[in-house]
Amino acid sequence: MDPERVLAPSEAAMAMAGGPVVVGWTVQGSLDHELPGAAVRELSHRMPVFAARIVEGPDGLVLRRDRADAAVGLEPVPDTWAPQDAAFLRPGDQVLCVLLRREGPDRHRPGAACLARGQRRRLSDDAASAALGDLPGFGRGKGRYDSSLPLRGVAPAVEDRLRERYGASDVAACAADWSARLDAAQPAVLAACAAREGGPGPGHGAHRHRFTLSAEQTRSLVRHARRSGATVNSVVCALAMRAVRDLLPSEGGPVQLTCLIPVDVRPRLQPPLSADEFAFAASTTSATALVGPHTELGLVASEIDRQVHASLDAGHAELKYLAPSRMLTRLASAAITVAASNVSHHCTAPPLPEGLTAARLVHARTGGRAGRRVAARPHRFAVAVHATIRRNILCRRPAGPSR
Repeated sequence: MDPERVLAPSEAAMAMAGGPVVVGWTVQGSLDHELPGAAVRELSHRMPVFAARIVEGPDGLVLRRDRADAAVGLEPVPDTWAPQDAAFLRPGDQVLCVLLRREGPDRHRPGAACLARGQRRRLSDDAASAALGDLPGFGRGKGRYDSSLPLRGVAPAVEDRLRERYGASDVAACAADWSARLDAAQPAVLAACAAREGGPGPGHGAHRHRFTLSAEQTRSLVRHARRSGATVNSVVCALAMRAVRDLLPSEGGPVQLTCLIPVDVRPRLQPPLSADEFAFAASTTSATALVGPHTELGLVASEIDRQVHASLDAGHAELKYLAPSRMLTRLASAAITVAASNVSHHCTAPPLPEGLTAARLVHARTGGRAGRRVAARPHRFAVAVHATIRRNILCRRPAGPSR
């Protein structure tokens, strides 16, 4: 991963697929009404979130995403816990965001580091290195994270530096900066990437989608997946790619489309996790297929499934998922980064079923060999400092589109 790149591919995948992502931070719950929250509101107009429906058409399943089609019910999605997410939570659970980076032997070595960006200029390497030694679980000279150590605050000196260098006047600049970075990273799940210009990319209103399926729709998806020998997720991705093709001119034959694929990694953990354990995953793994106006859905889904499995089997993946803290001890041995903050008493939690409580989650995007958990107050920035095999420690300002 290029440490200069703010938006990780997995973040792009999750943002565009409707996953619980805020660029720079991942937050379950309300955002502060300061810089991050204001920047998110600015960005929400540039990268809106819409609910898309999978409907049963005359020729089978169809993804409907045309904003002009009132029958589909495209409307902004509120920032709440999805029912399927809440089902895995227990009273008092602290939810962590984990970035699991794994690369095959023919990929470059992983290595990047960043802080939550709280000022316009970078902290010096000396200041960042000093902060590194003050964080729990990562004293100077240590090479791995000690998960047995408790959460505690960021070094005050670093926190103060962050607070000194931001203000309300930074909001518009922050939003514009992140919007430009989003465009530069091209985080489009539904984008015509390789064949023709003018496809629905970030600059053309590409939206992240959240799918709400009825029991009958779910059964229909399962049937289609079984017939095509693919996963349900691959069928959904195939529907998305076919919907994009329908938005392009019909003449010209098949168009090569690329889709970033969310992947369920529970079976790949060591030991494997059962389906009743919560682990929402997104992968940078992508699949490319030629999709024409009348391409059969099963063929596209099968090709997506084949490419995803081949990539994962080769070890190429960057996976991000939410997980209860009890799951951390069961992660496969691999580079992980974790940044979490249990400060729910400072913010309003999203709606949850009776008996459940929400812990606020804060995630600073990183790659690298080690992760830190950092407690922070909501009116300050949660800072996660990470080791890097490169001599480059960045400082980033958190902001981005809400879930």
